[in-house]
Amino acid sequence: MGSVVAEGKDIAIGRIAGGANESLIGLIASRIPDTHSPQTHGSSMHLTCIGSLPRASGQDKVRLTVRKEENMRNVVRMRVLIPALLLLVSGCATRDWVRGYVAPKEADIDQRIVKVEGKVGEETGRIDQRINATEVRVTEGTRRIDGMDGRMNTLETSIGDVREVAKVARERADTGVTKADETNSRLTRLWESRNKRSLVETVEVPFRFNRWDLNDSAATALVGLVKELKGNEKLAVELEGYTDPIGDAKYNIELSQRRVETVRRFLVKQGVELPRILSVGLGPILDPATPKEKKRRVTVKLMLTE
Repeated sequence: MGSVVAEGKDIAIGRIAGGANESLIGLIASRIPDTHSPQTHGSSMHLTCIGSLPRASGQDKVRLTVRKEENMRNVVRMRVLIPALLLLVSGCATRDWVRGYVAPKEADIDQRIVKVEGKVGEETGRIDQRINATEVRVTEGTRRIDGMDGRMNTLETSIGDVREVAKVARERADTGVTKADETNSRLTRLWESRNKRSLVETVEVPFRFNRWDLNDSAATALVGLVKELKGNEKLAVELEGYTDPIGDAKYNIELSQRRVETVRRFLVKQGVELPRILSVGLGPILDPATPKEKKRRVTVKLMLTE
């Protein structure tokens, strides 16, 4: 934009200077006497001739004076016009110098502007890249947040399900604790009244070697006890399991407990209440006087509560 304005100014100055030069040249040409004119040449010749004459008339003197004045005027005009012409020429030279001085400056300024614009473009590109990278990161962060929201919702749902399960489990546990308390209270009552019982009858339930299942004779004997228990609510049963000393002592204790458990299940299956049954596995009988087949047994004691 600045270069266009400068060119417009140069064109206007050139036109003004050109018009001024033409006017001055025309004015100088109109004021300079033409030495080649016949009239002027004749007049100078005539003046020379007159000057050379010893005597001149009054009219000739007047003409000579007029011509001298006119020549003086022309000389004065030339003194005025020649400096003006020189000034105009120097003005044209000054304009050319200004053009020569300003043009490189303008070119340098244009180059600087181009460089600045290039740097601005590069910086703009970098900023755009950073903005794009930031937008990508923001998008990824938004996706992660959405994923976390989904996970949180899933966790909340799972927590709700766990709470329901825990609630049901707590209710069941409370029920189990209540039943356990009831059973414990019954056992406590039975234990407290153990010394107030009297032995009514004893039945030996035999078992085979390393076995804990009931045979037919043992089942028949237990059926008779069940009838007595159902007929008298004050009756209770104590079960004591035994084994022979053959084998490992720990295994024999476990075997005696299995035999007691078999008898207890049979009684419960026949209708005897569980709190009325006390059972314990005592392991092997070490008495050598007792036969081995007598040691493999469960002793059932029918007790009467006072």
